[in-house]
Amino acid sequence: MTAMIVVMSIFLASPLFASHGHFIDHYFAADGMTGCCGPQDCPQIPLRLIHADAEHVTLDIQGKSVTILRKSFHISEDASDYLCLIEIALPITAENIRCAFIAVGS
Repeated sequence: MTAMIVVMSIFLASPLFASHGHFIDHYFAADGMTGCCGPQDCPQIPLRLIHADAEHVTLDIQGKSVTILRKSFHISEDASDYLCLIEIALPITAENIRCAFIAVGS
């Protein structure tokens, strides 16, 4: 009975930890070591691709042009854009972005 309560508690609380699908959990930031996602740090934020080359990607994020390393940029596996931040409470800057996921057509 206790095990069932624990399992149900985890199942019911799981939406609180991430608003995206599980697909983000399998991607890495530019360093190749850091996973893109931590608990609640990949909110849905509209992104627009401005420019991409072999090394960098420039995105329009809430009207601001931000350039990140290409290896931190990924195609979203669902219809939403996500921005994975190192510190969710800090401003959106290149230094604070772990990964960006853009939906096809954004």
